[in-house]
Amino acid sequence: MNAMRFLDLRTGGLALSIIAAGQFVNVVTGSVGYLLMMCGYERLMKNTTAMSAIVNILANVPLCPRFGVNGAAVASAITLIAQNLIDAIFVWRRPGIWTMPILRSQRRIA
Repeated sequence: MNAMRFLDLRTGGLALSIIAAGQFVNVVTGSVGYLLMMCGYERLMKNTTAMSAIVNILANVPLCPRFGVNGAAVASAITLIAQNLIDAIFVWRRPGIWTMPILRSQRRIA
């Protein structure tokens, strides 16, 4: 119980909400990373993951000193959203699988 005294849980609420928004997009897009790997596009998945990691680091550099943990949450959420949307587009364009049933696909499968 003494350890809980040192944690101020109220300051992490906004950061948790920001990261939850990024995870919501992850849920909506579906398992696009696994689909890319299972369909033989491992290199494409590796490249998008590496680019997302680099963008995350570059976004954290200016945001963390100024906004602290909330800046890190914003940078992580933005890169997570971008990676999932890019991977969803690749899954739709390459193997032709639409992973977001909320949005209807205009592409017809013959």
